[in-house]
Amino acid sequence: MKSYVLLAAATASLILTPSSSPAAEPKGGSLIYETPREFFGSADFDGDGRADLVIVDKASGKFRLGYQTEGGLFSWVDCRPSGLKGIGGFTIGKVLAANAAGLAFAAPDANQITLVDVSSPTAPSRPKTVDFSAALGPNTIVALPIGGNGKTPLDDLYVASIYNSPDPNQATLLRN
Repeated sequence: MKSYVLLAAATASLILTPSSSPAAEPKGGSLIYETPREFFGSADFDGDGRADLVIVDKASGKFRLGYQTEGGLFSWVDCRPSGLKGIGGFTIGKVLAANAAGLAFAAPDANQITLVDVSSPTAPSRPKTVDFSAALGPNTIVALPIGGNGKTPLDDLYVASIYNSPDPNQATLLRN
């Protein structure tokens, strides 16, 4: 994985606030930072109330997690697979469990979406493939709560694609 050290350091410095501070828990969704080769994000992955970090390599689909310790340092784990290569879309949200953030990936070439549970710093989980045939090439994905009938405590998915014909741009809402 190639790293943009400056961007990673800036991202880490933004989230390194004391866990007792109201700023330690974001009220909205997690921000995703994108470079030409990687995605960077933060959320509470293990449910301990501290913001953790993730770096996703777009080409390989592998990601690396840094779990924040009580002392404010990060314990980095080995790279884990997303189940996809050529990642075009990435989001963080409560996609698999209501008490901890998980990851969702989209790859336009594979026409697939995967969800990954990252709640354990020691045991990587297998990516779960989400059936997606509503459009060609999902390349943007966002985890967000969609109201209405059938609402669950889990985040739903907004998926956008650009490889359709005759109307290239399409958006799909997937209820979790």
